[in-house]
Amino acid sequence: MENREKKTLTGFCYWGGERKVNANGTFLYNGGMCVAVLLEEGSQLNELREKVCGALHINFEGKMFFYNTKRDKTKYVTLNDDNGVSMLFHLNKDDVDLFVEDLGQNNDPIRNTAYNSTRESMVTDNCSLPEGIRALPSSNQVSNSCSHEMGLVPYLPDNANEILTGKGQLFESPDLFKQSVLLFAASNKFSFTYLDNSRA
Repeated sequence: MENREKKTLTGFCYWGGERKVNANGTFLYNGGMCVAVLLEEGSQLNELREKVCGALHINFEGKMFFYNTKRDKTKYVTLNDDNGVSMLFHLNKDDVDLFVEDLGQNNDPIRNTAYNSTRESMVTDNCSLPEGIRALPSSNQVSNSCSHEMGLVPYLPDNANEILTGKGQLFESPDLFKQSVLLFAASNKFSFTYLDNSRA
């Protein structure tokens, strides 16, 4: 049996903007950022997620990944397991538009798409177990469970002043502080650069 050369795709990875497909099938992405990443066939889901999010300089926790195909840019296919990664290479020839969004974002493709096989099996990283994944029924449970596990006060307009001017919070480790900052940034939709000066 012949050893087939592994297929590669140029992944145009989008984050932080707004998707739009015009009636004529042309694709627009307003705002945000895009990076090109070389994707290799045979990659595992977590490898692909780490590679894409590493290139975008974002944390892959609490994110969903999906793409559209050349055949129909109005339909989105969600990446949720290793078989889905294999299908990514099967459905695309040279390049693919790959989107990263926070779970439960307003323009969640699952709400507006006929391709619905992933609705029951959508996964997200467990905040307390970074290596594991679990099925979650709603985005509210994602933020609520993370906030509860990290001891965070929910950020609401009514208590915003108290959070900013109050006693603050005590963090037992730099990792817990980083997780809290990431959660706060994601829930309030702003970007930042995280520098860790605790290591020599």
